[in-house]
Amino acid sequence: MEELERVAKSFDVPQFANPLVGGRTPILSPKEFEQLGFNAICFGLETIMHAAKAIALVLDDMRTGHFALREKGMSFAEFKAVVHYDKWDRIDNLYGAQA
Repeated sequence: MEELERVAKSFDVPQFANPLVGGRTPILSPKEFEQLGFNAICFGLETIMHAAKAIALVLDDMRTGHFALREKGMSFAEFKAVVHYDKWDRIDNLYGAQA
């Protein structure tokens, strides 16, 4: 913590923190990094590591034939909202190749 604070305060430029789960930089909240003097934080692999774990669990569930996790995930409607499906569908219908 002392080293992070020293680094953040040693230079008169915006400071960037790049903590990684399992790495040497402690995982702090954005507010804690800000209090130390950091202006930007990249939790670069955090979401990917969680997604990879979820994918592995679902694949194992499917492999065993249990499908216990099938209703635990996002619904198709929720997924389409997250990826803005309706927007992309309108673009595809407007500019896509006509069959």
